[in-house]
Amino acid sequence: MKNLKLTTDKKIILIGAAVLGIMAAIYTAFYAPLLGELGKSFREYRKLESQVVSARNTIETAGKLFGDRTLLTEDQAHQAIDELTKQKTVRGVNFISINPGDVIHDKKSRHKILPVGMQVESTYEELGRFLGALDDQKRGLVKVKSFDITHDPGKPRMFITDITVEIYMSEREI
Repeated sequence: MKNLKLTTDKKIILIGAAVLGIMAAIYTAFYAPLLGELGKSFREYRKLESQVVSARNTIETAGKLFGDRTLLTEDQAHQAIDELTKQKTVRGVNFISINPGDVIHDKKSRHKILPVGMQVESTYEELGRFLGALDDQKRGLVKVKSFDITHDPGKPRMFITDITVEIYMSEREI
């Protein structure tokens, strides 16, 4: 130990090494874990950004396809039902019954849904035109939930179809 004289140069090197050691310890203890969390957060951000871009594209496409459509309110539901029965393309379709159900509050889509049960008499061609006309509605958005076709025993070309449609309505007044 007698040969261990601390010269000025050795003191500077020793202090520099100590500072570097402290900086390495601080980096390992604090900075490196923060970089890992930052990387994880950035990957989540990119995923969310991708979902937002996809949703915006869907909204834009829907706006182009259905831009002239408006959702009705519960008070205007009869207008959608009237439009179903008054279309020119419905010629030959005989409405035997139309039975609106109770309004359903769909929490997932934040819309009200009015189920409407209908029984119609028609040929296959007329039924096809009627179902196609549902897509052409300007007032309201209508979805066919189910239908069941049976042959009309009294008329060879005619069929009786039980159809359930859902009319989507705005949750609040427009």
